[in-house]
Amino acid sequence: MLPALTRQAASFRGNTLWLSPNTDTEAWNRMPLRALLATSRTVDGTRRHFVMDARQGDRQQAGGFLVIPAAYELDDLTYGILWAVAGFDSAILGDDTALHDLLAPPPQPPSEDNGTLPARESLADGSQMLVGSQMCASFILEQRDALADDPVFWTREQRGEEAATWLIFQHKHRYLQEMAPRRAHSGVGRAFCVPRSEITASPTYERVLLFLALALMESYGVTTWLTDEPDLQQTDGFVLVPGHRAAIATWVRAEPSPQTALAAAAPMLRTFTDLTGHAQAHSITAGSTPGQRLAATADYLGLDRPWLTRRCRQLAAEGTTGLARPRSRHLSLDALDIACSYVAAELQPEAGGHPEETR
Repeated sequence: MLPALTRQAASFRGNTLWLSPNTDTEAWNRMPLRALLATSRTVDGTRRHFVMDARQGDRQQAGGFLVIPAAYELDDLTYGILWAVAGFDSAILGDDTALHDLLAPPPQPPSEDNGTLPARESLADGSQMLVGSQMCASFILEQRDALADDPVFWTREQRGEEAATWLIFQHKHRYLQEMAPRRAHSGVGRAFCVPRSEITASPTYERVLLFLALALMESYGVTTWLTDEPDLQQTDGFVLVPGHRAAIATWVRAEPSPQTALAAAAPMLRTFTDLTGHAQAHSITAGSTPGQRLAATADYLGLDRPWLTRRCRQLAAEGTTGLARPRSRHLSLDALDIACSYVAAELQPEAGGHPEETR
């Protein structure tokens, strides 16, 4: 839950809402907790709402007026970003001391011997996701030299909450950068299993976050493959160099704790090779270019392509920091901004569509 100060917009000029100076706004700019400044405007007979991080207010002054970019219109894209950042920020900041103790050394697999398991179980869900994700990322990076021959990945994220970790966890962005292929789309790929039942159960804002996570992968030269076969959704996350070795690293829906292991046995390697080969050959988002794959992904997730292209273009131009600036040192919006920019450049609206700018 986020407190919000609602103000009436004085005018709407140049895709920017202008709010008159107010002492309440100045006080909210200095609030120590996350809060929003909100306003609304009737455009073409429709009441539309716009929000901004309250602390951004002191940076968005123009001639004494507070300005809110039209790019920060509250819709499924911006709501999803706020929902993810605020949720993880709250959890991680609330567990700051415990996380410092857990993450100061490289995260180790929990065990009854070292006492890590009880400490981890006492964390909020978002903090547990951070610890599990960082442990798995560290484990795979330790095997990087052995996985240097264009590996392929099996990734368990299905919902927006899980996928948002790629967009806002600093360590996941660093991991993605370090594991990026030397040559874009050289055979390195990530397979996802997202059954249609998960699409049906996910609200639009979560599906947008999942889409942006896949776009982020593509931006680093990693081809994405989606399969919708429910029987494969419990497959462990892994990184595979076919015929050589695999590193298993599972934290998404891994109870009671993340799982990491190395595998070199021929039967297991054949199984992993068959899984990734099947996902690649039968991907429901297949395409010869990143733009084609992104378009197919948006369609499968039931997202409006012209709207998504337009809104990502607007956010890419404005940046997302003013909307949902993280407070935790473990979070960053750099990857999210990259994903929005990539979608704006690569995703084409439906044939014949000429989306208008937000006014």
